[in-house]
Amino acid sequence: MRHLLVLLAIAVTACPAAAGELPSNVAPPRMTPYWDQTTVRPKYFTWTGGYIGLQVGGAWQQLGEIANAPLLPAIAGVPGLPGYFQTNNSANGVLFGGHLGYNHQFGALVAGVEGDLEGTSLHNYAFAYGAGLGPYSVETYDNLKASVRGRFGYAIDHALLYATAGAAWANFRTTHNFVLIPNPNSNFPSPPILPSDLSNHTPVGWTVGAGVEYAFMGNLSARLEYRYADFGTSTVYSAAPGLTYAERATEHSVRLGLSYRFWAPPPPALTSAKY
Repeated sequence: MRHLLVLLAIAVTACPAAAGELPSNVAPPRMTPYWDQTTVRPKYFTWTGGYIGLQVGGAWQQLGEIANAPLLPAIAGVPGLPGYFQTNNSANGVLFGGHLGYNHQFGALVAGVEGDLEGTSLHNYAFAYGAGLGPYSVETYDNLKASVRGRFGYAIDHALLYATAGAAWANFRTTHNFVLIPNPNSNFPSPPILPSDLSNHTPVGWTVGAGVEYAFMGNLSARLEYRYADFGTSTVYSAAPGLTYAERATEHSVRLGLSYRFWAPPPPALTSAKY
Protein backbone atom coordinates (compact mmCIF):
# COMPACT_ATOMS: atom_id res chain seq x y z
CA MET A 1 0.00 0.00 0.00
CA ARG A 2 2.84 2.33 0.84
CA HIS A 3 4.51 1.64 -2.52
CA LEU A 4 1.24 2.35 -4.39
CA LEU A 5 0.88 5.76 -2.77
CA VAL A 6 4.46 6.66 -3.75
CA LEU A 7 3.83 5.78 -7.46
CA LEU A 8 0.59 7.82 -7.51
CA ALA A 9 2.39 10.87 -6.10
CA ILE A 10 5.11 10.62 -8.78
CA ALA A 11 2.51 10.41 -11.58
CA VAL A 12 0.63 13.48 -10.33
CA THR A 13 3.77 15.62 -10.17
CA ALA A 14 4.98 14.45 -13.64
CA CYS A 15 1.80 15.44 -15.59
CA PRO A 16 2.27 19.27 -15.35
CA ALA A 17 5.90 18.91 -16.41
CA ALA A 18 4.92 16.86 -19.44
CA ALA A 19 2.27 19.42 -20.37
CA GLY A 20 4.86 22.18 -20.19
CA GLU A 21 7.03 20.37 -22.75
CA LEU A 22 4.36 20.74 -25.55
CA PRO A 23 5.41 23.11 -28.41
CA SER A 24 4.13 26.64 -27.82
CA ASN A 25 2.96 27.08 -31.46
CA VAL A 26 0.44 24.24 -31.39
CA ALA A 27 -3.07 25.56 -30.76
CA PRO A 28 -5.85 23.32 -29.63
CA PRO A 29 -8.43 22.55 -32.35
CA ARG A 30 -11.49 24.77 -32.40
CA MET A 31 -14.74 24.53 -34.35
CA THR A 32 -15.67 27.82 -36.01
CA PRO A 33 -19.17 28.83 -34.96
CA TYR A 34 -21.77 29.02 -37.71
CA TRP A 35 -22.08 32.83 -37.42
CA ASP A 36 -18.37 33.11 -38.30
CA GLN A 37 -18.72 31.26 -41.65
CA THR A 38 -18.40 33.69 -44.59
CA THR A 39 -18.89 32.91 -48.33
CA VAL A 40 -16.73 34.87 -50.78
CA ARG A 41 -18.46 35.44 -54.15
CA PRO A 42 -16.25 34.26 -57.00
CA LYS A 43 -15.27 36.62 -59.83
CA TYR A 44 -18.05 36.38 -62.47
CA PHE A 45 -18.05 37.49 -66.13
CA THR A 46 -20.19 36.58 -69.12
CA TRP A 47 -20.60 37.77 -72.71
CA THR A 48 -24.32 36.99 -72.52
CA GLY A 49 -26.46 40.08 -73.00
CA GLY A 50 -27.30 42.90 -75.38
CA TYR A 51 -25.04 45.72 -76.44
CA ILE A 52 -25.04 48.97 -78.42
CA GLY A 53 -22.09 50.89 -79.74
CA LEU A 54 -20.28 53.13 -82.23
CA GLN A 55 -17.68 52.30 -84.86
CA VAL A 56 -15.30 54.08 -87.22
CA GLY A 57 -12.92 52.75 -89.86
CA GLY A 58 -11.71 52.76 -93.42
CA ALA A 59 -12.88 50.98 -96.59
CA TRP A 60 -11.23 50.10 -99.91
CA GLN A 61 -13.74 49.54 -102.69
CA GLN A 62 -13.40 48.14 -106.22
CA LEU A 63 -16.13 49.20 -108.63
CA GLY A 64 -16.46 47.91 -112.18
CA GLU A 65 -19.11 48.83 -114.71
CA ILE A 66 -20.15 47.85 -118.22
CA ALA A 67 -22.33 50.21 -120.24
CA ASN A 68 -24.18 47.87 -122.56
CA ALA A 69 -25.55 49.80 -125.56
CA PRO A 70 -26.29 47.62 -128.60
CA LEU A 71 -27.57 50.62 -130.60
CA LEU A 72 -24.47 52.76 -130.15
CA PRO A 73 -22.48 51.29 -133.11
CA ALA A 74 -25.31 52.26 -135.48
CA ILE A 75 -25.45 55.76 -134.00
CA ALA A 76 -21.70 56.13 -134.32
CA GLY A 77 -21.89 54.95 -137.90
CA VAL A 78 -18.72 52.85 -137.62
CA PRO A 79 -19.27 49.15 -138.40
CA GLY A 80 -17.67 46.66 -136.05
CA LEU A 81 -17.43 48.85 -132.96
CA PRO A 82 -18.26 47.07 -129.70
CA GLY A 83 -21.60 47.92 -128.20
CA TYR A 84 -20.31 48.53 -124.69
CA PHE A 85 -17.78 50.51 -122.69
CA GLN A 86 -16.08 49.17 -119.59
CA THR A 87 -14.64 51.02 -116.60
CA ASN A 88 -12.92 49.68 -113.51
CA ASN A 89 -11.61 51.80 -110.70
CA SER A 90 -10.99 51.76 -106.95
CA ALA A 91 -11.90 54.15 -104.18
CA ASN A 92 -11.15 54.49 -100.48
CA GLY A 93 -12.77 56.45 -97.74
CA VAL A 94 -13.88 56.70 -94.12
CA LEU A 95 -16.91 54.92 -92.69
CA PHE A 96 -18.68 55.67 -89.42
CA GLY A 97 -21.86 54.47 -87.73
CA GLY A 98 -23.39 52.37 -84.99
CA HIS A 99 -24.24 48.77 -84.16
CA LEU A 100 -26.73 46.86 -82.01
CA GLY A 101 -26.62 43.19 -81.09
CA TYR A 102 -27.06 40.35 -78.62
CA ASN A 103 -24.70 37.53 -77.51
CA HIS A 104 -25.28 34.30 -75.61
CA GLN A 105 -22.42 32.37 -74.03
CA PHE A 106 -22.37 28.56 -73.82
CA GLY A 107 -19.31 27.63 -71.79
CA ALA A 108 -16.42 29.13 -73.76
CA LEU A 109 -18.46 29.47 -76.97
CA VAL A 110 -20.37 32.65 -77.82
CA ALA A 111 -23.09 33.03 -80.48
CA GLY A 112 -25.01 36.16 -81.35
CA VAL A 113 -26.58 38.43 -83.96
CA GLU A 114 -25.63 41.99 -84.86
CA GLY A 115 -26.84 44.75 -87.18
CA ASP A 116 -25.10 47.98 -88.14
CA LEU A 117 -25.76 51.15 -90.15
CA GLU A 118 -22.98 53.35 -91.51
CA GLY A 119 -22.33 56.44 -93.58
CA THR A 120 -19.26 56.59 -95.83
CA SER A 121 -17.14 59.04 -97.80
CA LEU A 122 -16.46 56.57 -100.64
CA HIS A 123 -16.27 58.38 -104.01
CA ASN A 124 -15.34 56.52 -107.19
CA TYR A 125 -14.54 58.15 -110.52
CA ALA A 126 -13.69 56.24 -113.71
CA PHE A 127 -13.05 57.35 -117.28
CA ALA A 128 -13.05 55.64 -120.67
CA TYR A 129 -12.93 56.75 -124.30
CA GLY A 130 -15.67 55.29 -126.44
CA ALA A 131 -14.74 55.15 -130.13
CA GLY A 132 -17.02 57.43 -132.14
CA LEU A 133 -18.70 58.74 -128.98
CA GLY A 134 -15.92 60.63 -127.29
CA PRO A 135 -15.18 60.55 -123.53
CA TYR A 136 -17.36 58.53 -121.22
CA SER A 137 -17.16 58.88 -117.43
CA VAL A 138 -18.90 57.36 -114.43
CA GLU A 139 -18.96 58.92 -110.94
CA THR A 140 -20.25 56.90 -108.01
CA TYR A 141 -20.95 57.81 -104.39
CA ASP A 142 -21.46 55.06 -101.82
CA ASN A 143 -23.20 57.09 -99.15
CA LEU A 144 -24.84 54.51 -96.92
CA LYS A 145 -24.36 50.85 -96.03
CA ALA A 146 -25.85 48.34 -93.61
CA SER A 147 -25.53 44.70 -92.60
CA VAL A 148 -27.21 42.00 -90.51
CA ARG A 149 -24.79 39.27 -89.42
CA GLY A 150 -24.31 36.32 -87.13
CA ARG A 151 -21.35 36.26 -84.75
CA PHE A 152 -19.63 33.10 -83.53
CA GLY A 153 -16.72 33.27 -81.11
CA TYR A 154 -14.52 31.72 -78.46
CA ALA A 155 -14.22 33.50 -75.11
CA ILE A 156 -11.04 33.62 -73.06
CA ASP A 157 -12.23 35.39 -69.92
CA HIS A 158 -12.62 39.08 -70.94
CA ALA A 159 -11.34 38.51 -74.50
CA LEU A 160 -13.47 37.26 -77.38
CA LEU A 161 -12.17 35.95 -80.71
CA TYR A 162 -15.00 35.82 -83.25
CA ALA A 163 -16.01 35.37 -86.89
CA THR A 164 -18.98 37.10 -88.50
CA ALA A 165 -21.01 36.59 -91.69
CA GLY A 166 -24.32 37.74 -93.11
CA ALA A 167 -26.17 40.00 -95.54
CA ALA A 168 -24.93 43.43 -96.60
CA TRP A 169 -26.51 46.41 -98.37
CA ALA A 170 -24.92 49.48 -99.99
CA ASN A 171 -26.55 52.51 -101.58
CA PHE A 172 -24.87 53.72 -104.78
CA ARG A 173 -25.67 57.06 -106.43
CA THR A 174 -24.11 57.06 -109.90
CA THR A 175 -23.82 59.70 -112.62
CA HIS A 176 -22.95 58.66 -116.19
CA ASN A 177 -21.69 61.23 -118.67
CA PHE A 178 -21.35 60.82 -122.44
CA VAL A 179 -19.73 63.67 -124.35
CA LEU A 180 -20.11 63.18 -128.11
CA ILE A 181 -17.58 64.68 -130.45
CA PRO A 182 -17.87 65.07 -134.24
CA ASN A 183 -16.92 61.87 -136.02
CA PRO A 184 -16.14 61.99 -139.73
CA ASN A 185 -17.28 58.36 -140.08
CA SER A 186 -20.65 59.06 -138.50
CA ASN A 187 -23.90 59.00 -140.46
CA PHE A 188 -24.83 62.23 -138.64
CA PRO A 189 -22.84 65.43 -139.30
CA SER A 190 -23.50 66.57 -135.73
CA PRO A 191 -24.29 63.62 -133.46
CA PRO A 192 -26.71 64.46 -130.66
CA ILE A 193 -25.45 64.94 -127.12
CA LEU A 194 -26.63 62.14 -124.84
CA PRO A 195 -27.87 63.51 -121.51
CA SER A 196 -26.23 62.51 -118.25
CA ASP A 197 -27.80 59.55 -116.47
CA LEU A 198 -28.38 59.68 -112.74
CA SER A 199 -29.19 56.39 -110.99
CA ASN A 200 -29.71 55.38 -107.39
CA HIS A 201 -29.77 51.70 -106.41
CA THR A 202 -29.18 49.57 -103.32
CA PRO A 203 -27.88 46.09 -104.13
CA VAL A 204 -28.00 43.23 -101.62
CA GLY A 205 -24.78 41.27 -101.13
CA TRP A 206 -22.93 39.31 -98.47
CA THR A 207 -20.12 39.99 -96.05
CA VAL A 208 -17.72 37.89 -93.97
CA GLY A 209 -15.02 38.82 -91.48
CA ALA A 210 -13.30 38.27 -88.15
CA GLY A 211 -12.32 40.29 -85.12
CA VAL A 212 -11.21 40.45 -81.51
CA GLU A 213 -13.10 42.15 -78.66
CA TYR A 214 -12.03 42.90 -75.09
CA ALA A 215 -14.29 43.86 -72.17
CA PHE A 216 -13.06 46.43 -69.66
CA MET A 217 -14.35 48.98 -67.14
CA GLY A 218 -17.46 47.10 -66.22
CA ASN A 219 -19.85 47.12 -69.18
CA LEU A 220 -17.58 48.60 -71.88
CA SER A 221 -15.83 46.60 -74.59
CA ALA A 222 -13.58 47.57 -77.52
CA ARG A 223 -13.14 45.70 -80.79
CA LEU A 224 -10.99 45.53 -83.91
CA GLU A 225 -12.69 43.95 -86.94
CA TYR A 226 -11.93 43.18 -90.59
CA ARG A 227 -14.65 42.49 -93.17
CA TYR A 228 -14.91 41.64 -96.86
CA ALA A 229 -18.13 42.46 -98.70
CA ASP A 230 -19.40 41.54 -102.16
CA PHE A 231 -22.45 43.49 -103.37
CA GLY A 232 -22.92 41.41 -106.52
CA THR A 233 -23.76 42.70 -110.00
CA SER A 234 -26.65 45.14 -110.41
CA THR A 235 -28.41 46.09 -113.64
CA VAL A 236 -29.20 49.81 -113.85
CA TYR A 237 -31.49 51.07 -116.63
CA SER A 238 -30.68 54.30 -118.41
CA ALA A 239 -33.08 56.99 -119.56
CA ALA A 240 -31.71 56.41 -123.07
CA PRO A 241 -33.51 53.57 -124.91
CA GLY A 242 -31.56 50.32 -125.08
CA LEU A 243 -28.82 51.46 -122.68
CA THR A 244 -28.20 49.56 -119.44
CA TYR A 245 -25.37 49.51 -116.94
CA ALA A 246 -24.03 46.45 -115.14
CA GLU A 247 -22.29 47.51 -111.91
CA ARG A 248 -20.30 45.25 -109.59
CA ALA A 249 -18.71 46.32 -106.29
CA THR A 250 -16.50 44.57 -103.74
CA GLU A 251 -15.00 46.00 -100.58
CA HIS A 252 -12.40 45.47 -97.86
CA SER A 253 -12.88 47.33 -94.56
CA VAL A 254 -11.35 47.65 -91.10
CA ARG A 255 -13.29 48.97 -88.10
CA LEU A 256 -12.64 50.06 -84.52
CA GLY A 257 -15.67 49.86 -82.25
CA LEU A 258 -16.73 50.68 -78.72
CA SER A 259 -19.76 48.94 -77.17
CA TYR A 260 -21.81 49.27 -74.02
CA ARG A 261 -23.12 45.89 -72.83
CA PHE A 262 -26.49 45.61 -71.05
CA TRP A 263 -29.19 43.04 -70.26
CA ALA A 264 -26.55 40.75 -68.78
CA PRO A 265 -28.03 38.17 -66.35
CA PRO A 266 -27.02 38.31 -62.65
CA PRO A 267 -24.41 35.85 -61.33
CA PRO A 268 -25.81 32.45 -60.38
CA ALA A 269 -26.83 32.16 -56.70
CA LEU A 270 -24.47 30.18 -54.50
CA THR A 271 -25.90 27.40 -52.35
CA SER A 272 -25.29 28.10 -48.65
CA ALA A 273 -23.54 25.39 -46.68
CA LYS A 274 -25.54 23.78 -43.91
CA TYR A 275 -24.02 23.19 -40.47
